[in-house]
Amino acid sequence: MRPQVLRPAPVSGASTVTIGVRERRDDDQLETELDLMQRLFKTSTPMLVSAIVHMVLLIILGLWMFQETFRTEIELVAYSDGEEEVFDSIAALASPFPDATQLESVPIMTTVAKTDPFQQTAVPVDPFGDQPAPTVNLEGAMSGRTEQAQNYMVGKRGGSKASQSAVGNGLKWLADTQDKRGYWKLQGHDRKGNADLVINENLQAATAMALLAFQGAGHTHRSGKYAPNVAKGMNFLLSNQTSDGNFCSRGVARDEMLYAHAQCTIVVCELLAMTKDPKLKDVAQDAVKFCIDSQDLDEVNGGGWRYTPGRESDTSVTGWMLVALKSATYAGIDVPSEVFNRVSSFLDKVANEPDFKVTAGGKEFVCPPGVLYKYVPEKTPDRVMSAEGMLMRQYLGWKQDDPRLQMTSDILLTGHLPTWEERDMYYWYYATQMFSHLDGEPWQKWNAAMRDMLVQKQLRENPGKGSWNPLGTGPNQLNGADFWCANGAGGRHYVTCLSLYVLEVYYRHLPIYQIKGRENTAR
Repeated sequence: MRPQVLRPAPVSGASTVTIGVRERRDDDQLETELDLMQRLFKTSTPMLVSAIVHMVLLIILGLWMFQETFRTEIELVAYSDGEEEVFDSIAALASPFPDATQLESVPIMTTVAKTDPFQQTAVPVDPFGDQPAPTVNLEGAMSGRTEQAQNYMVGKRGGSKASQSAVGNGLKWLADTQDKRGYWKLQGHDRKGNADLVINENLQAATAMALLAFQGAGHTHRSGKYAPNVAKGMNFLLSNQTSDGNFCSRGVARDEMLYAHAQCTIVVCELLAMTKDPKLKDVAQDAVKFCIDSQDLDEVNGGGWRYTPGRESDTSVTGWMLVALKSATYAGIDVPSEVFNRVSSFLDKVANEPDFKVTAGGKEFVCPPGVLYKYVPEKTPDRVMSAEGMLMRQYLGWKQDDPRLQMTSDILLTGHLPTWEERDMYYWYYATQMFSHLDGEPWQKWNAAMRDMLVQKQLRENPGKGSWNPLGTGPNQLNGADFWCANGAGGRHYVTCLSLYVLEVYYRHLPIYQIKGRENTAR
């Protein structure tokens, strides 16, 4: 089982940012005008002299007033793909997410996007103040990503100023490590430029992972400070899509292909949902069709996805594919109900047997079927697949008060709260989403253990400022390393992207049980 990493892709016509400044007259020009006035003065009649004197005084006064006005009324306008973004200060243009120590004094960036229906006109809102909730549209799954909604949701859902600052610093690190050709890499991000123990390079996966981090914070190829980065990354992914819709038919290891394709599908479906860009409609539909055509139809152990299209299923790949297909529905792409029904059937096959006993935190739990999940039917349930499996159950319609979901929550909170000494970002990523959707006290307890730990462990100095170190810091770097990084499946890029998803959770996806008009696909 190998967790997949998303990579950023280049976009055609990547926009350049220009700053428009009003024209200004210089001192040499002013001196030339005064010399001309002096020559006229010597050859004019007294009445004309008087008129000229008054004219010179008016010109000088006008120039002085113009200079004063110019100093105080410069407006910075950045043009990106035909849209404009207006920033209320040079500081906001330079860093919309300042360091935590500077956050009190730097204003929140305000964006006005003229053609992007996802990007609402935002007004500065202090999510940590006592003012009433702003009027924001929180009906769609990704509606929390607008700037105004982010400001509100961070305060409402348990984020902090420090967590938002960490997101900003992480996105800057991603922007700085993007290749000029638009993609990102899994390898080569340790302090010496080595591979971070990553066994396989996967440009599509690394690019998709980075793009999802930008998109989670509201940046698209059409709007946001990082629009040029998203555009380049998107174009890289599109350049790799083949006629059957597959993003990963070349340059990707066999056991990573469907992982990476699922991640790329999430990217294009989210961008379509966020921007309504018509050029992405066919791209997303083709990608979704490849997902559906690749589903394992075997009635005995199938229903999901694994490494080879149409053959075998495991919980890990199936989780990414299900998220891709749910993202497709958010983008208005139809997914037949039988596709989701087959996923539910597969989850039944990898669920624990009746009266399965497990000990967590010194407490024994006797579990009915559907509380814990396995990687494949012949394995034993574990915490990682249980978090991922239960997130899938939430997407497929299990109710918030389902006793099986409540027991899964109790087991994970009792025996498997996150600690830095036992890092497993893949587990943390899925469990964070599961608890966020569950909400209430379980979410508060999980968030309290996760949020500040991630913020504190983010690197604050170069090299690597804004990223997370995947390895331990002692003589043996495998001691204290992230579980999957120690096994060669991920590195600095991988853990940084997953960490950003976790810190964006407050607004990245609206909690499932709060989405208006949520369809119930439970079986």
